[in-house]
Amino acid sequence: MHPLIIGRLPEPNNIGGVVIFVSRLLAASKFLNSHKYEFYSTKSFNPFRLGLLICNSSFVHFNGSNPLAMFFISILCHVFDKKLILSIHAEVGISGTFLNLIEQLAIRFSHKPVVGMGSIEKALRINQNSISLSSFIEPNVDADRTVDDILSSIEGKIIYCTNANSFCFDKQNRELYGITYLINFFKDLEGSILIISDTSGDYSKEFGKSLPDNVIIIEEDIDFCYLIQQSDCFIRYTSTDGDSISVMESLFFKTSVIATNCIRRHEACILCEYGDMESLAIAVKNFNERRYVDFSTIISVHESYDRLYGEIQKDYS
Repeated sequence: MHPLIIGRLPEPNNIGGVVIFVSRLLAASKFLNSHKYEFYSTKSFNPFRLGLLICNSSFVHFNGSNPLAMFFISILCHVFDKKLILSIHAEVGISGTFLNLIEQLAIRFSHKPVVGMGSIEKALRINQNSISLSSFIEPNVDADRTVDDILSSIEGKIIYCTNANSFCFDKQNRELYGITYLINFFKDLEGSILIISDTSGDYSKEFGKSLPDNVIIIEEDIDFCYLIQQSDCFIRYTSTDGDSISVMESLFFKTSVIATNCIRRHEACILCEYGDMESLAIAVKNFNERRYVDFSTIISVHESYDRLYGEIQKDYS
């Protein structure tokens, strides 16, 4: 019997936080690379195959944010008496009454729920075995020609960057990534450039030719970490959030971060209020005036997962 890892892997137009984390974990984990393991992709759902894999596993590690998927897998693990590491890549308790209840049950049935620091207090009230780990694993970064071509045409500007997976809305019908707010804010911000990575192409369709001259949208796949390295500041202007990998990547590369206070953030972030342009203006002003930020606490978490794997495998054997 072998460990079973459940999640998604990168593919065109799907480079969200979960797939980035899973792909980096599989590459960096010494435990997984020295033990045979099974991988099940949540891209397609086959309950019979999934049940068989869980039944024949030594333990299960699920990565995702869908409460129904968490619940189904936690029930199977409970039925087959398999220990489940449940890595939740979203804020706990934001999905509505029914889905929140389902999520709580999944956390309760898990051997080790893993959440971001913004959700640990909620998770501990449900399951005392819950722990807080970031989703950051140090990436390998390569120069990106698309990014270089764009930056070569920009001189003497402050470069801000952000990203989005799609033009979508949260349960309160607020634009999740807040890109529209940022575009409207930056059109009046002289001496600055905003670069948006959006492989869905939704924002280009939405704004078309009305896009301000100092806002650039990149639709093709790029090495976003390389863009972060070349930028002065990363902005995470979301209405809600989990443990954003892009925030941690930015801090790791010593790029300043402006982020909404919708969730507990790393202490090095400059916080602002979602939808409040005055608050965003103050955050930008604070970024331009700040002198020193301590980035030393950003560490890769794959070794923490290796310790978890080792403890559970030891119990199993």
